[in-house]
Amino acid sequence: MPVSRIMHMQWRDHSAGILMLLGDRTGARMIARRAYSMIEKDDHTSLCYYETWTTLIEALDVAAHGRGPEDQPDYNYKPVRRRSARLIAQQHLSMLTEVVLLYEAATDALVYDADPDVVDMTELERPGPLRRAPLRPTPKAARQAIQPAGSEPEPKAGPPLRPLVSGDLDHLKGGALKDFRLTATRPLPSVAVPDLGEVRERIVEGMPWAAAEIARVLAPLAGRDRVVLPPHLLVGGQGTGKTEGAVAIAEALGLPTTVIPCGGLGDGMYGGTSRAYSTGRVNGAGQQILAFGCMTVAAVHDELDKTARSDHNGSHHAALLGMLEPTRRHVYFDPGLEAACDLSGVSFLATANTLEPLRGPLLDRFTVVHWPAPRRQDLPVVARGILRALRREGGLHAAWLPDLDPSELRTLDGWRGGSMRPLRRAIERLVALRSDPRLAN
Repeated sequence: MPVSRIMHMQWRDHSAGILMLLGDRTGARMIARRAYSMIEKDDHTSLCYYETWTTLIEALDVAAHGRGPEDQPDYNYKPVRRRSARLIAQQHLSMLTEVVLLYEAATDALVYDADPDVVDMTELERPGPLRRAPLRPTPKAARQAIQPAGSEPEPKAGPPLRPLVSGDLDHLKGGALKDFRLTATRPLPSVAVPDLGEVRERIVEGMPWAAAEIARVLAPLAGRDRVVLPPHLLVGGQGTGKTEGAVAIAEALGLPTTVIPCGGLGDGMYGGTSRAYSTGRVNGAGQQILAFGCMTVAAVHDELDKTARSDHNGSHHAALLGMLEPTRRHVYFDPGLEAACDLSGVSFLATANTLEPLRGPLLDRFTVVHWPAPRRQDLPVVARGILRALRREGGLHAAWLPDLDPSELRTLDGWRGGSMRPLRRAIERLVALRSDPRLAN
């Protein structure tokens, strides 16, 4: 083909594209024909396949709704606002779907409900999914009104904001704790008390053997504005779900939760260390508050009865005494910040197998809850919880690791209740056998 002919075609296509952008039907038809021929002949080296289809859809839309020769001449052409191809396709698909559904509704009315002689199409109810306005681009968010000078914004509903340290920390001008000058004095939110009945039902659904104990832990929250649980110590046999129960209660209430493993813990650093040392640090509860940015948090001290007996480097039990004292928790003196910290929003929960190592001042500060063991009839619920934990640990979807079927549950009838750890090992083995080719079908 001569070079002049190619240049002429390029200029023609370019002019047609400009006319289409101006809303001209003729130019849009030319672009639509050109785009369709490119798609049909697989001739779209300079444009990707998706962009060619996009151009075709936009051209067809302008050809249907644009300005034609029969319209009044307008010499003040202005570019029309382009609509995205996806929006055009959604509108046409919605219209087509509506026509099909209205046709089906009219047919049903003729066959079943309506008088065969008279059918009024205007009285037919439009299908439910299509009772909406035509699709439009998402509107921009309205600008927020500017508060006039001297006025304060309305406070948000919920518990009031509180800082960890009410006073100033100007004495922390250097050292490892200097960054706490601003963070520890910033007001932080608290978690409001949710619907306790709904929370209790959600927890009991996964732990029906401890329904009474769960209700006892939640009872003190009635009438409070923020979630703060009194110190509770869950005591029970090994493998009965004490830690899982404490975490489930805290998380169901919306509290940011941290589990502190106390087995073998042999120091008192949880209470904070002096700023005079190079290793000065804030108390553990205060660090948790600042890390989560919330004044109400849950600290689960797991295996509290198994801390080290020596107090050579301090004692974890002794460090907890000041934090658990109800009359002084809101002014707990932190040796690292050298200031009074408000720990009244920390919910201290603990687990233990026996009370003997805890007797004395520490046990006197806890409300003891004797945690029962799962029963034999709780096997389906316990199995679902174990499968849920395996999916969470492995990052798997339920489709890849489904719950046990009745035949698999029957193989676990030897479990008579008590510790859930042997049951978990049996379920892990059962899940592993699912992929054994010898047991296929």
